[in-house]
Amino acid sequence: MKRLLFFLLIWCALTSYSQVVEPEFMYECGILVNDTSLIICEKQNGKITSKASASMFLTGIGKVKTRYQIPGSHSNVKVKKSDKIVLICRSASNSVDPNQVVNVYSMECKKKYRQVQIGEVGTFSGAEIKGDRIPFKATKYGISSYRIEIANLPIGEYAVTVLNPYSFNCFCIED
Repeated sequence: MKRLLFFLLIWCALTSYSQVVEPEFMYECGILVNDTSLIICEKQNGKITSKASASMFLTGIGKVKTRYQIPGSHSNVKVKKSDKIVLICRSASNSVDPNQVVNVYSMECKKKYRQVQIGEVGTFSGAEIKGDRIPFKATKYGISSYRIEIANLPIGEYAVTVLNPYSFNCFCIED
C-alpha cells in the first residue's frame, strides 16, 4: 500500500509539472499551438535594398525607399487563422524590454521575394522611419524567452526579428 501511494504521488507530481517549451537556439522564434507544442518558424537571412524613384534620377527631386527583402515568395511554415497568435521568441535574456529586442513585420509578397519598407528619404520631406511593425503584448517566458501575443492578425506573410535585423523568423497565416 505504501509503495502504491508513493508511485501515485510521484505520478501526480510528474503530470502536474508543465514543461515550458522554448526554442532551442538563441534568436529563434516559434508559434505556440494549444500551449503545448511549438512550431519553429522558417529562418531566412534578409538584405537591405534601396530604390530611387524615376524623378530622382531625372530631376534630382524625389524619394528613395529602403526595404528589408527576404528570398522566397511565401513561407513554408503555415498556421491557421485564429483570434490570437502566440509566438515564443528566445533571446539572450528576457530582462530587457521586448519592444527593444523583438520586431514583428507584415510582409508584402512579390514573385521571388517578400519585403517590408523600413525607411524613406525625400528631397523635401527628409528622412522617415517607416515599416509595418506590428504592435504586440509580451511577457517573460521560461528562462530567456518572451511570450509574444498578437490579436487579430489578418491572413498574410509575417517576419519576426530578435535583435538581429537581418535574421528573420518567417511564418504565414492562412484560412
